[in-house]
Order: sequence, then structure tokens, then C-alpha cells
Amino acid sequence: MTTIDQHCRKFQELLRELFQFDCADLDFGIYRIMNYKRDVLEKFISEDLPGFVDKELDRGNLAEQSEIAEELEEVTSEVKEKLGSDALDFNGNLAEVYHNTPLGRKYLKIKARATGVRNREALEAAIFNNLYAFFRRYYQDGDFISKRRYSKRQRYAVPYNGEEFLLHWANKDQYYIKSAEHFHDYSFTSHGVTVHFKLESASVEQNNVKGDKRFFLPLPNKIEVDPKQVVIPFEYRPLNKPEENLYGSKNQQAFIIAEALTEVPKRLNKNEGALLALVAERRKTKDGKSVTFLEHHLQQYTRRNTSDFFIHKDLKGFLSRELDFYLKSEVLNLDEMETAGENRADGWFQTMRLIKIVGSKIIDFLDQIERFQKMLWEKRKFVMETQYCIAVGRIEESFYDEIATCESQWMEWKELFPIGEEEIDLFNSRKDKNGRRIAFLKAHPNLVLDTKHFDIGFVDLLLDSLDDLDEMIDGLIVNSENWQALNLLIGKYREKIRCIYIDPPYNTGNDEFIYKDSYQHSSWLSMMGDRIALSKALLAVNGSHYCQIDTNENYRLGLLIDTIFEFQREIIWDTQVLSGFKTVAKNWIRGHETILYHTKTGDYLFNKQRQPHRKEYLDRFDKQDEDGRWYFDGRGTKLYKDEVVRKGKAVGDVWYDIMSFQQQPTSKERVNFYTQKPEKLIERIILASTNESDWVLDCFLGSGTTCAVALMLGRKAVGVEMGQQFSDVVLPRLKRLLYNQSTAVPQKERYKGGGAFKYVFLESYEDSLNNIEYESSPGQRALEFEDYLLRYMLKWETRTSKTFLNTEKLSLPFHYKLRIHSNGQTSEKTADIPETFNYLMGVHVQKRRVYYDDGRRYLVYRGLIDNRRVAIVWRETEGWEQADLERDKKFVAEKELVEGAEEIFVNGDSFIPNAKSLEPEFKSRMFAPVET
Repeated sequence: MTTIDQHCRKFQELLRELFQFDCADLDFGIYRIMNYKRDVLEKFISEDLPGFVDKELDRGNLAEQSEIAEELEEVTSEVKEKLGSDALDFNGNLAEVYHNTPLGRKYLKIKARATGVRNREALEAAIFNNLYAFFRRYYQDGDFISKRRYSKRQRYAVPYNGEEFLLHWANKDQYYIKSAEHFHDYSFTSHGVTVHFKLESASVEQNNVKGDKRFFLPLPNKIEVDPKQVVIPFEYRPLNKPEENLYGSKNQQAFIIAEALTEVPKRLNKNEGALLALVAERRKTKDGKSVTFLEHHLQQYTRRNTSDFFIHKDLKGFLSRELDFYLKSEVLNLDEMETAGENRADGWFQTMRLIKIVGSKIIDFLDQIERFQKMLWEKRKFVMETQYCIAVGRIEESFYDEIATCESQWMEWKELFPIGEEEIDLFNSRKDKNGRRIAFLKAHPNLVLDTKHFDIGFVDLLLDSLDDLDEMIDGLIVNSENWQALNLLIGKYREKIRCIYIDPPYNTGNDEFIYKDSYQHSSWLSMMGDRIALSKALLAVNGSHYCQIDTNENYRLGLLIDTIFEFQREIIWDTQVLSGFKTVAKNWIRGHETILYHTKTGDYLFNKQRQPHRKEYLDRFDKQDEDGRWYFDGRGTKLYKDEVVRKGKAVGDVWYDIMSFQQQPTSKERVNFYTQKPEKLIERIILASTNESDWVLDCFLGSGTTCAVALMLGRKAVGVEMGQQFSDVVLPRLKRLLYNQSTAVPQKERYKGGGAFKYVFLESYEDSLNNIEYESSPGQRALEFEDYLLRYMLKWETRTSKTFLNTEKLSLPFHYKLRIHSNGQTSEKTADIPETFNYLMGVHVQKRRVYYDDGRRYLVYRGLIDNRRVAIVWRETEGWEQADLERDKKFVAEKELVEGAEEIFVNGDSFIPNAKSLEPEFKSRMFAPVET
């Protein structure tokens, strides 16, 4: 291999790394995108780029330089051959005795012309080396980190525009993508056998050593097998010393998988069906190597669960600016140019131009990938499921017959509430089972019906019967990654939220926040900054923002929030927990958390709160009455004890009177959620910064405390939580609340249960990636191929994917299906297209009604958008002709479906007067720029 080949191949290998060729075995998420054009990319790297460099070197000043360098090499050989090896010294200087010889004069003339020139090999090496050095410095573990280079002495520069102060961190220009897949179980089916990868334990911190790299380790000794199922347990933890010795210091997960491929089948020798399911060939690699089902899915599982990453918000702008700076500061060597003289200047600039052209091509393609991911991340996600939880006392009794026969609903009630609907008493002894159940419903109006247990026909009629649907709802709970939820909810809740309270992961190293190695604080700040900035649009002009945090990040987070909201107070919550390992720390013992209080403007709502006096204060009273109910102050005034306590002093910014759960381990409000906060804490915040019927938001909902307290206090609530705890913890808690199994807030005496809330599930970013479909088109040939490949390929060939809202498919709006990953399995589910549109448009729904025209289903929403009366009509129009459109127009008029509406939206074509197609608005809002 020549030196040129070495430099070229080194750069080519870097490009393969940049384009993630090492992930060719993975067929989920962004890896599917990269694998789609793997062959085309390989040709671009191995043939097109080297060919382009060769072509550039064959023209202009660089070609002249190569020719001069070759001439010099030839005459040098001639001098050595004819004048002897001593005629030239080590530096190529000709002995003076030969200066006036014909050959000497020829040598000196060519040598003078060759000053500062480089031969072709050196030029090519310089180009590839500089390209390698530039891209290598910014690329790290699958991401481009925004480390702005400055000089060799001061390595990095911060983009500063004269602000009084600037908070900057390494990933400030990037979205941190926290996958919803972390630590979920995983399943696949092979040859009639279902295989489950089940995580037994996930250790995020081991022996108080933060930052240790962790791995997925299968436990072959614990495999469970039956004829149709295999369960393989896993641990996620750092390696112990023997394992470090066994698996080495690089590619440890690959070695762990290799060992599992040997050990796991050994445990299945007695079960041929299970063994076949794992060792059968799943696919072949591009080299023809067989990959088993077990190997394929082990690679999928470990990569899916450990692939946190960033998406750059403007990768092209960043890399292009950095490339310009690199060329000026490190390629343009002024000292060498001065030595070479003006004649060589063109060559230097041609070299820089060539590096920039090649570098820009790479940047264009990297930017295409990044923009594609950014588009997928920023697009508003589909609502995949919409359900309502309604106290049966709000439901017309005409529905009770069907409710009485819904066994899944009664089974849930028996699990959630202490009910005994089978009991026979004096009043129902003559009734059958359904009759007793109907009587029970009437006697228990706070039983909470969940529409998920009923068919669409029942739900349509139930929602038809409810007036001012959105006004009736006391809360909305969203199962989603919180940034995606906020991005969708802006349309409906813009400036309607009076108070935001969040209790995010504290970034201690042992919480649920998984971060990229070496970027713990930067990843966390990127995550927090994007969510807090997005929530600003939701907060009312006179609204308040509270963020609870501990000492790990409070000072950094405070500076961050200061750039978004107006700072008001730093509240200290005295948790009074001074036991355990904290007391042996060689430091001041920490016994508090911080609540950062900000407002949107200087004109904010605040209801001053009062807190009970501490015992030390009461002890300062001169005398206590014998019955313990009365105090006498220093002037002899008799005061009732409860009045002294209740009217206490105004609450300051140090809260010492609210106990943490460590102090009340048997509290009835506990739901066994380790970051749960006391209801009294949230109560104080909500009472201070809202009035009754105001909206409260918590996008790090956790156990659901914020929403529970808000509803008990007569407020309305929006909560966002991802993962299984949404269904396992939040929903049951709120259902129990509506049933009036409330907990500790004193105001519960005023809260009698009842009410309604709505909950929705959103499409995830991973779902968006996995719903990408490719469609090559002859139209691409109209574009210059290289330009198409580098800039437009991904967006053009995926444009009909349903995740991008294929408007042609809206002719069947009730059958718009996406592949959704849930509980380790991927299945097709129908998206709630009408509900998604309502959120994008910001519709306040007053009435939702369903009509039928001889089998044709019409779903009609009536409501308000910015105080304009609107009607939105959905029906299935696939295959409709003119006669169908005429019939549609007549039906809408006869039933007065849009009567009185100032604006009418319909899906697809229509002859309905004044109606406009909703598809353009739908598409525009789904891909509108993100608000910052």
C-alpha cells in the first residue's frame, strides 16, 4: 500500500464510521435510514471522492506543482548519476563547484521554480490528512460535539455576542434524545416460539462510583423454557474485575454477546423447538455470514437500550463555519507561503479550495442525515389513543345497562376500589346481577368509568351526550416523552397554564437520567433547556414556573432558567433528613432541596400563604391555658391555639414545616415512587400561584402528585409522563382520587371526588423512525445525481411515509395505521387523526358527535379556535365520485352539521359550501418551526 493509499483509506474509514457502517446489522431507528443506501454510500466513499480529488489534482496550479516536482526529481536523479552522489547535500543544495555547469544551472533553475511546491503524493496526503483531522476533531461516539476551535494555545472558543453573562455548555446547540426504550423488556417470535429478553435489574450506580460504563449481561443459568416460550433474564450493570479481565477494555458488549451465543444454546439442548428458534438463520451479512435469530436480536436489544444521542440543530452551519476557520488557521500556513513566494499562492488557495469542496460534500450529506432526524424529532407526534375517565354520576343513566355488563370495567373497579357489587341487601334482593350492578352504580356516583373498556359505538354515544366536552374535563394526562408532548400541546394550551411545577431528574448519577459518557452535565442541561424553553409558550403572561432540584445542578439550572424566565426567589425546602450515609460525609450535612421560582413577566399572580408557627414560637407565649387550647401573648391577650397556628406568619423562602417522606414513612399518600413529593409541598405552590379553575402543568409528572393536588384544589391539570409508570402509577392514582380515595392535603375535606379527566398516548420519536418507508422515484433522475444523494435523497424518498402525514391516506381517516412499539412488541395501531388535528389547531371542543348516512360514519367536532366558531367534519372518502360528493353535501345540510360555524374544515374533497380542505393546514402545523 502506498503512502497515498494509507492517507486516503484512513479518511475513508472515518467516513464509514461517520455514516455508521458498523451498524449495518441493525434495522431499527436511524440505522434503517443509513442502511437503506449503504451500497450507494460505499461507492461515494470508495470511488467518487478519490476520483474527484484526482481530477482536481490534474488541473490548475496543483497540476503545475506536480509537474515541477516531477521535473525536480528527474533532474536530481540526473545530477546524482552524472555528477556523483556528493554533488548534493542532505537538503538538496548543489555543491558550488557545479553551479556553472550546464547540468548545475539546469538544476538550480528548476529547484528555484520548485520552492514551496509539493509533489502529487504530498499534495494528496495533505488533502486527506486535513480532511481527516477536521472531521475527527468534532466526531465523538456517533455525534458531532459543538467544540468550537480557536487556536492551538487556546483550544476552544465560545460564541459570545456581548451579553452581560453567557451560560454555555458543550451540547447547547443540540437536542439530547432520551429514548423511551431504556430498560424496556424485548420480545420476538421465531419458528412459533416467543423469546423474551427480561431485565431483572438495572444498576445505574455501583458502589457509589459514578460514570462507570454499564453493559447488558444475559443470565443463562436463569433461563426459563416451555414449549412455546423462552425467557432470558438480563442484568444492566458495570463489569466486575473478573469480567473486565475476560471481556477486555474495548468492544466489551460485543464480547458479551459472543459468549452468550455459546452459553445460551447450551441451556436449551433438551428443548429442540426453543433451540431452533434461537439458532436458526435470521439473515446474512453483506459478506455472506449467517446471523442467527439470537445474535440478531441481542444486537438489536443492546443497541436500542444504550443508544442515547444528540441531534444538532444546525449541523451544516456549525461545520461550515468551523471548516472555514480551520482552513484559515491551520491549512493556510503564512510562514510557508512567504518562503514559497507569490508564485505558489495560487497553489495554496487551490489546495484550500479542494479541501473545502470535498469537506462541503461530506458536510452536505451529514447535514442531510441530521436534518432528517431533526425533522422527525420536531414534527408534532400523532395521538395514538384517546380515552376518558368519567365519574358515573356524570353519565346519563341510560348508559348504565351497558356499563353493568362490561366485565373488564368491573374487574378494574374491584382491583382499584373497595367495592362489593355482588352483595345482596334489603333493597336489591329481588334483582338479578345486572340489576344489582345498576343499583350499585346509582349508589356510587364516584365510580370512575374508563372508556378503554368499551367499544367505539358506546364511546361515541357517551361523548355525544356530554356538553362542552373540553370544559367538562378537569385534567389531561399525556403518555409521551415530555418534549414531544409540549411541542404538540402548544397549539391548544398557549398561554393558558397559570402555574408550571416540575421535579425533573436531579442528575445525581443514580437516577433514571442516562447520559453520554463525559457529558453528564451538558446532556442534562440540553434536556432541561429545551423543555423549559418550550414550556414558555404555554405559560400565561402572569404565570409562574417552579422547578425543584438539589445541589447537583441547582446553580447551573438557575442560570439556565434565568435566560428564559424572570427570577423571583430561591426557596429552600428543609427536608430535615440528617440520617444515614449523609451523616458520615466529610462535609456539611445536606438537609434541603431547592425550588427555583421564576415568572414569565414582572406582573404575576401571587396569593400570599401563611404557615403554622413553630413550637419555639408558641413557647414564647407567656402562658398556656390548662385545657391546652388557649395562649396568652405578652400583653395578656387570650388567643385560641388553632387560630395562632392557622394564621401563623407569612410564608418565607425557607420551608421548614413540610415533612419529607423519610419523616412520614407510613403516609397514606405514598404510592411507592421513589421521587414522590409530599402533597402539602405542591399544595402550597398551587395555592400561591393559581386561583380556582386555573390550569397547572407538570411535564415530569412522576407519580402524579401535581395533578392529584391540582384536582383536589379545584384547579385543572396537564401532566406528562412516559413509560409504564404512566399506566401502573399515574392512572390508578387519579382514578382513586376521583373515587375520593384521596390522601393527605387538608383541602380534601372540600374535595368530594367525582369529575373527569382525559388521557392520551402519543407516537414516540422511535416510532416515527420505525415508520419510515422508502419510495424511489424516476423523478429523482431529473436531479443531478450527486446533488440528489447529498442533499435531497432521504426527504424525497420518504415523503409518502405515514409518519410524515401522507395526506392522500386521509381519505380513510379512521383507518390511518402506524407501527407502534409497546411492551417489547411492535404492532400496527390506528392513529387518532381527528384528535391530533384538534391539538394542532388549538380547538376548544364543545361538542363531539357521530352521525351515520346509511353506513357512512361522520365524526363532527364543534368548538372554538381563538373565539371563532368552527366545525370539523371527518368522513371516509376513498373512491368517492361526483355523486358521492353531492350526497355528502346534502347530508351535511339536512343534519345541519356545520350550521352557524364561521369556519368549516373537512378532510378530502367536498361540495359543502364554504368548507375548506384541512390537509394543507394539518401538514403545515405538523411541521411548523419549533417555538423557542
